[in-house]
Amino acid sequence: MEDLLTRAYRLINLYNSTGRRPCTYAGGETLYPAQIHFLECLSQDEGETLSVLSRKLYISRSAASQTVALLEDKGFLVKADPVGTGGAQCLYLSEKGRDAVKEHRLRHKSMTDRIGAVLQAMDEDTRKQIVEMLDIIEEEIGENYGIQRNG
Repeated sequence: MEDLLTRAYRLINLYNSTGRRPCTYAGGETLYPAQIHFLECLSQDEGETLSVLSRKLYISRSAASQTVALLEDKGFLVKADPVGTGGAQCLYLSEKGRDAVKEHRLRHKSMTDRIGAVLQAMDEDTRKQIVEMLDIIEEEIGENYGIQRNG
């Protein structure tokens, strides 16, 4: 049990250290992990509003707005004012944004393939227990840092 907790803390620390290191994407542009993950989230729900995406990513509307402005300036996304949104702008990936997300997914492919193979070898009950454990971690982190869970 101690070994699992130590590994979890180590993983969290490793992930946190990557947040300050940009990667180069799509024609030499650099993006930080939070920025590429914003684009990744948008790619799954194109046409969402800034407010919806900020809730999904557990970031403030202000932080989301700053991210959108930067990604729009770099040409990774575009805004549109569709009818029926009550004035809210909807966000879409540009071609450059799609290319960056595609490249990001390729970078993660080795990891996701390896994790997928391990998960496939597990029975359904074990996979459900892992999801339950991840839910607990997410809930505890949210409670400890005052972040409201969205799902």
